[in-house]
Amino acid sequence: MIHNIHILLNNIFSKHLSNIYINNKIIRSEISEDKLIYYKFKYSQNEKTKQNIVYNINFKFNTIHNSSSYYRKEKNISVDTYNNILTDIKNLYSKN
Repeated sequence: MIHNIHILLNNIFSKHLSNIYINNKIIRSEISEDKLIYYKFKYSQNEKTKQNIVYNINFKFNTIHNSSSYYRKEKNISVDTYNNILTDIKNLYSKN
């Protein structure tokens, strides 16, 4: 089962990302759910700035969004969304 861990993790994130607009007060836009979560996780790392993270996302995906756009959208994602992701990952870890 451990050799399929990436598939299991992808399933966890897919499940929660598909509900992000349903369970939170966010309007759909060109900034996708996965980019919002990526932005948040990257910002939790030491020595990462919002500007730098958004620059890297823009470069990687050939977009031109600014950091305030990410911030405004991401701040509307409830803590429950992150708790649910964490709970599922912890459960996966416990099983393996």
